[in-house]
Amino acid sequence: MSKKDIVQGSLQNIAGSLNLPDAERKASQLREADLAANSFKYVEADKVANGFKTVTSGTTDVVSQVEGSVPSQASYTLGVVQLDKSAAKKELVKVVSDADKTDLGNITGKTELTQNGFLDVSISAPFPEAIAEVVKSTTSLPSNQIKSIVERNVKVEHFTSGILDTVIGDVIKSANSFSNLLNSSVSSIVSQKNLAIKNISFGFDSLLENIVEQSFKSAQVNLDSIAKIGDVVKTVNKKDLQRIVELKNQGKVSEAAAILAKYSDSPTATLEQTVRNIDNRASKALEPEPINVDIPTRRTDNYLNLWREEFTSVNSKIFDSVIRTEEVETELSNLRREVTEVIIEANGIEDDHITVQEWHEVYIEQYEQGINPHFYITKFGIIHRARPLEVEAKTMRDANDNAERSIVILLEGTRAPLASKTMRELKKLLASIYRAKPGLQVFGVNQVNPGEQSPYFDVPRYIKNTFGKYNVSDYNPSKDTPLTQKELLERRG
Repeated sequence: MSKKDIVQGSLQNIAGSLNLPDAERKASQLREADLAANSFKYVEADKVANGFKTVTSGTTDVVSQVEGSVPSQASYTLGVVQLDKSAAKKELVKVVSDADKTDLGNITGKTELTQNGFLDVSISAPFPEAIAEVVKSTTSLPSNQIKSIVERNVKVEHFTSGILDTVIGDVIKSANSFSNLLNSSVSSIVSQKNLAIKNISFGFDSLLENIVEQSFKSAQVNLDSIAKIGDVVKTVNKKDLQRIVELKNQGKVSEAAAILAKYSDSPTATLEQTVRNIDNRASKALEPEPINVDIPTRRTDNYLNLWREEFTSVNSKIFDSVIRTEEVETELSNLRREVTEVIIEANGIEDDHITVQEWHEVYIEQYEQGINPHFYITKFGIIHRARPLEVEAKTMRDANDNAERSIVILLEGTRAPLASKTMRELKKLLASIYRAKPGLQVFGVNQVNPGEQSPYFDVPRYIKNTFGKYNVSDYNPSKDTPLTQKELLERRG
């Protein structure tokens, strides 16, 4: 996978975290609601229609005699309308009782002054919310009748069904009001933005430098190159990495080196120089100079030649433990077999410890094949190699052959808490796999075979909370065949 592909994978992950389609959908709803809130049926000046008289209209380029010149609806145009008694006669026309008619006639001497009449003068803008407010303040009509009056003044067929509940919701106290829609939409978009920023925040000032770190782990590799106390190799955690980068950017190299000293017994001068070497500029990352790091690893290119399926010796070095997960990253980067999925399962053994060699023998005796998983992580936090990565696993007991294009990881134990040594090493292994193949999907075997409980934790939630990763939303591993690399890229957009 090229460096360009890795950066593109990181950008796709950021886009996934932002959930841009959902943000665009919410923005589209707001735009439509705003348009509806500023629209009204066009009526000529001094004409009464739909319960309102048009006093003045801001639409001036209308020639009534010219076909097509008169608009059916106006938007974002100022105007003034006056409430007319035809909007709600029973509510707006004041009825004079017989007794009052007699008294008024005696006082005024004019019978025309004793008749029922429309006494309210209510001026409004022609927009839906303003009309609703006028009707509400002038009458005691219920919400559904207010909405009916407003509906006669707007061509609602131009909008999504129920749009008036949103536009005049604040007046009629609807749960779908515009203010509620605005608040929920903004809150959701801000939340997604904060999540995306959190997932790629490594302490650098620019977004690009943080993307470089997510893609290549340049600063992580630089700091981990001296993260060793005695013979114990350490890994700088993300929180300290972020703080070291922030202090370095502030010119506080000695303070940053003091944090790094928790992970290294190197001299202070070496620590400070390592901090100064942090450089995540894109030009630097895309053409990196090699860093000489003394990392103990073993060659894995001959494992394939040693694999003989059920005839593979239990004493083979194939079953060696993984010294550092970086060797897995290197192996995956050079893998010839197409891989687009990781499938995680657990063996269901609570008390006993079973070695990787013993599991190999179980597969030989029960299934007449070699061990199926590619990695086996013990309850003691040791990652063992099993089936070579170049060799596809056998069927996963499903109809869709999800073993194809998959890496299978077996965990020892059941219902393992996320703080266990097994899960700690799983996190490291998945991190290396994601660095080599950032766009692949990760599933639990219970997603492939819905009748199973293994691996006894929610894998989609785990990868989301731990790595900020998501599987393809329209892919079902229990029904769909494994995606090719091309199909996966197309699904992720």
